[in-house]
Amino acid sequence: MKTSDVRCFISYRHKGIQETFARLLSRRLCRYKGINSWIDLEQLKIGGKLYEWLERGIELESDIFISILTPDYFESSNCQMELKHAVELARKRDKPILPVVLLHCRIPMFLEDIIWGDFREVYDNNQQVNPDAFKRAITKLVASIRHFAEKSHRLQQIRSSSVKSIDDLKWHLLWRVKYQGSAMNSWVTIEDLFGLYCDIIQDRNFLVSPIEQFHSDLFKIINKDKFVEGSQDKADFQYFGYHVTGLPKKFRLTKDGDSFVSRIELRKFR
Repeated sequence: MKTSDVRCFISYRHKGIQETFARLLSRRLCRYKGINSWIDLEQLKIGGKLYEWLERGIELESDIFISILTPDYFESSNCQMELKHAVELARKRDKPILPVVLLHCRIPMFLEDIIWGDFREVYDNNQQVNPDAFKRAITKLVASIRHFAEKSHRLQQIRSSSVKSIDDLKWHLLWRVKYQGSAMNSWVTIEDLFGLYCDIIQDRNFLVSPIEQFHSDLFKIINKDKFVEGSQDKADFQYFGYHVTGLPKKFRLTKDGDSFVSRIELRKFR
């Protein structure tokens, strides 16, 4: 994905000022070069199946998920479904979630560590738009959209690049920990990491099984290079016939790991 192609799914509650704001945000985002919006008012067609259409919009027809948060948002079953699907995609595919707070509300625990856009001052007491406040808020939002669009583009480059050595493999894994972790509370689950590992090595011939090689390679990264740290709780799960056990459930980069990823990234994309 290129920055010029970024598409934003807008999730909101169909009610009063929230719907009015969603329409406004959609129109204004489209004024910025290279940014398009996906809003159900424009995309849904008569006769279509609502949930299938929404899931398709979130998963296949957008690159970034924007949720307009209000107290009413979390009372809507449709909004909850959309957000749940977006969180799953953030964990599995690194799809960014950009929460936008329109009215003061309690942020769910699974979104607490994601920085949110503050649009609470956009409307005055008479529900009229404050142009200056809106401009400040949307400028920050657009900067974040472009940041994550570039990051997603790099992720596609990484996934399509070849792995010719253990150092390539190491960097691929660490890059995933860094950038998926940044979207999901800095931790990456062992299931996601092992899934990526299997994708990377599927065309390589190892003398031992993938799970044994995974244990060996991850052990080197954790204990020898000190590039990642693992959680205290241990994993125990099945992955397409492979039994993964004894390793930490979650991982995140250390400062040394972050520096290593950044150095290689500059070399690959300069």
